[in-house]
Amino acid sequence: MMKRKYLAIILAILALAWLLSACVAAPAQTLLSDSATKALQPSETAGNEADAAEDTPVVVETKSTAETISEVATTEVVTETQELQPAEQTPDESQVEEPATAESETAAPEPPASDVPPANDEPQAEPPPERIAPSSEFVRDHVLDFLRGAYRFDYPANDSFVQADLPLDTPGFELVNAFESAPYQLFVGSPYLDGERIVTPVILYNPKSEARWWGEVGDDGLVTTVVAARMPRPRSSQVNGWIGHLVKLPPGSPYDDYFEGGRGLRHGIDTNRDNVAVMLDSLTDYDGRIRIFGELRYGVPDYNGRSILVRQIELLDERNAPPPNENSAEAAAETEAVSPEPTPFFGPIGAILNPVQGDVLAEVAQVRGEAEGVDDNRVVIRIEAGSGETLGEALVTTDAASPGAKGFFTIEIPILEPPTAGPGRVALYAENATDGSLELLAWTNINLAGPITGKSATIFRPEPDSRVKGRTVVSGEATNVINDVVLVRVEDLTGEVWGQSRARVQVFEAGSPGEWETSIDVRRPRTPRAGRIAVYDINPQDDSVSLLAEIGVRLAR
Repeated sequence: MMKRKYLAIILAILALAWLLSACVAAPAQTLLSDSATKALQPSETAGNEADAAEDTPVVVETKSTAETISEVATTEVVTETQELQPAEQTPDESQVEEPATAESETAAPEPPASDVPPANDEPQAEPPPERIAPSSEFVRDHVLDFLRGAYRFDYPANDSFVQADLPLDTPGFELVNAFESAPYQLFVGSPYLDGERIVTPVILYNPKSEARWWGEVGDDGLVTTVVAARMPRPRSSQVNGWIGHLVKLPPGSPYDDYFEGGRGLRHGIDTNRDNVAVMLDSLTDYDGRIRIFGELRYGVPDYNGRSILVRQIELLDERNAPPPNENSAEAAAETEAVSPEPTPFFGPIGAILNPVQGDVLAEVAQVRGEAEGVDDNRVVIRIEAGSGETLGEALVTTDAASPGAKGFFTIEIPILEPPTAGPGRVALYAENATDGSLELLAWTNINLAGPITGKSATIFRPEPDSRVKGRTVVSGEATNVINDVVLVRVEDLTGEVWGQSRARVQVFEAGSPGEWETSIDVRRPRTPRAGRIAVYDINPQDDSVSLLAEIGVRLAR
């Protein structure tokens, strides 16, 4: 009985000590005790409050309090264990410990934000910008502006040419987009890289007049003409004392220079006089103004489709030069009215079907073409070097059925030995029966192989104008070709290759012709088209080729 009394006293003292300890903790411990009770009895409301707390800065303080709750709860359990039994860990108690872990993670201080990149984040050099082909609208607008200036014709407004689904059956032209403003149809082809320029082929066609212009637009906005058939030809105008600047174009441009007048219009510039040519060449570093006299021609292969044929040029001291005269011939030419209606066909017109652009010619040029509206149905064909020197010339009569009607011609023209290999062109002219002057109708840019080597070739099989498809046997003979091997290609009139093969020339005596034969698997185009079979000599040093012979064929489906 006495022992129970002492035991009760001891328990009372312990209880009093515990109460004193609780009083010292003051209201904070009371709050913790309430929080512990809520944590050990979770409810939907408490869960929502915890979620809300995690979205606010109060989360850090609440989680710190929860850590203290865990310690107090543990103390209480230990105290009760002395008299009762060990408390087992429950799922609710493990949930109480989770906020403590989250607290340690949340409480970790974050480094202050800084605009200065880390030391190891060194700036990297920007890659060169990717070359992007111009849009179809860019190509459309530059072509129409070019044609307005080159042919003085009032084409419909650029934005009136709307996208349309139009068919096109032109060999070698890969159609990308089409625009129409009746009756005109404008076709935009697939762009390609030409040196440092991205070039896009374009065709403008008028089904009513059958006028067709085929050209190319660079990503720099420069437009060049490849073929112009049945296009109107405005009469040339006189240039009397126009004042402006000569602008030299950088290497890689399709033209060398142009003349910029007082109102900003630009014309190509050329001359057929040696003394003027020397002066033009010497003006590379001259940035002053010049006064020129000559003739402005339209629809020619020069800058903006126009060219001033200069007969006289004067250099002006810019400080003493007279100001531009608003009433000068230059101003009048720049505001010259264009034709509001289609110019009626008055000829002459023509086209070169062979050789094609880029061909390398050696000793003989095999030229095929057509002409219409020429005097006596006769045309002049010239092989010209890049300097303008004539390396071969021939007068030929077309097979037109009546005077002035459309006719075709085929002729071989020997090429005089050029001093070096280089660019050139095959040009088609109409001769004026009255004064003998020549009018340029069409041209094809080619390359000249250089000094004569005695190389030649002939095609025996198939016959000219044959239809070819699938496996095709081609045979002929060749003379003085390198390594006694020729390259035989089936091409369309744009130069696209539809099949090719090499053939061994059977030579029994040096310098004498030898026969060759080969089979070519010809790809079938989606639509039939005109083409040719061409024989080339191969340079083993760089695999370049020079044209030896060709015949016209039809590529069948």
